[in-house]
Amino acid sequence: MIFFLAFASVFGLIALWPFAPAFESLKKDDARIHMVRKENYVSTTTYLITSTGQNLKCIHTKTGGCDPKKMKSFLDKSTHVSVWHDGEKVYQLVAQNQAILPYEHFNQGRGFSSVISAVCFLVALIQIAIRKRLV
Repeated sequence: MIFFLAFASVFGLIALWPFAPAFESLKKDDARIHMVRKENYVSTTTYLITSTGQNLKCIHTKTGGCDPKKMKSFLDKSTHVSVWHDGEKVYQLVAQNQAILPYEHFNQGRGFSSVISAVCFLVALIQIAIRKRLV
């Protein structure tokens, strides 16, 4: 019972907690790709420099992010990109009028987490009802 309540709480937190800042609070800049580097077996980091000289990161992992093949292609062609960022991390990247990294990417999985949280909570309630002999 406690196990399911804990899972319901964790998945509920994942579903409700905003992991990305509000889109309106992000700063839009033009940038160029400085380097694409494979960090380890599962992640690749793209380093960008904005027109104001700010250094940014865009990380690609199993769940997505800045696709390394596209980023290397943009690096080779010296393609300028538009980025929405918080001063450190890129949350949206557009190149050649195409969203390479859409902001919505950071909200994927919220529905799934909500469903898992609800199911865990219902299982815990059923267990409580059985123990109290209500069912």
